[in-house]
Amino acid sequence: MEEVNRTLEERLSSPEASLIMHNLLYASSKVRSLRRAFKRGRLTQFGLLISKRPFNNRANTSKRNGKSSRFVTEQKKRDYEYAKRKAIEQSL
Repeated sequence: MEEVNRTLEERLSSPEASLIMHNLLYASSKVRSLRRAFKRGRLTQFGLLISKRPFNNRANTSKRNGKSSRFVTEQKKRDYEYAKRKAIEQSL
């Protein structure tokens, strides 16, 4: 039992754990329930918040064939979907 407590204390005193705790403390001031936010995929296991809509929803207005005037927005959408999918997979 003492070994388990010692290893738990070592893990909690690591720099990674303190960073995660700091992120969770920040997230707790932004959301009502950490458990609910994690379950809905708005919070990662590392305590990072994923914004609900981090991109502009305007349509592609480029008149050129095959060119996108909203390249950054499309990239943000792909990143958001990937992060959301990973958060949901980890919560299951």
